[in-house]
Amino acid sequence: MHLRLIPPSPAYFPEIIAFRQEFLDRGERMYGAPSLDKYEYLHDWLAHLDAFSSPETCPQGSAPSLQYVTVCQDSGRIVGMANLRLALTPYLREIGGHVGYCIRPSMQKKRYGKEQLRLCLEKYKSLGFDKVLIACDEDNIASKGTILSAGGILDGRAKDEIGAIVLRYWITLK
Repeated sequence: MHLRLIPPSPAYFPEIIAFRQEFLDRGERMYGAPSLDKYEYLHDWLAHLDAFSSPETCPQGSAPSLQYVTVCQDSGRIVGMANLRLALTPYLREIGGHVGYCIRPSMQKKRYGKEQLRLCLEKYKSLGFDKVLIACDEDNIASKGTILSAGGILDGRAKDEIGAIVLRYWITLK
């Protein structure tokens, strides 16, 4: 499995459109692709992401973040997306965590999530983080297993805005 985290760019627009459509067709949330479902024009989505990429341009009350598409080097297909938040707002501390990530529906159950998370943790380590907070829905067995396999230690539970139970895990970076 040869995956890479790459910042999204116009070169990946056809893949991003297909990725987005798979989630929309299934009515699922794209946890690692903030607001992608709200943008018809991907250049506008890239501008939105760019505003969040620096503390100087990030909207007040939000956390700066870095967006990546997870690309399979062999096929060039996007298998997932990851949003790496560089700080924790009160909401992120309670519900969202540092990392938001998702695997394309047609690519799920192929262990891509585990590798994507490993790459995210490497990025955080290179940015000087000692530990990261990751959250998942209590009923998301696959995500829970991925987090636990990366060394996640349960920190607590909370209810999100729709009443789902969210589990919070800390992962220490070594």
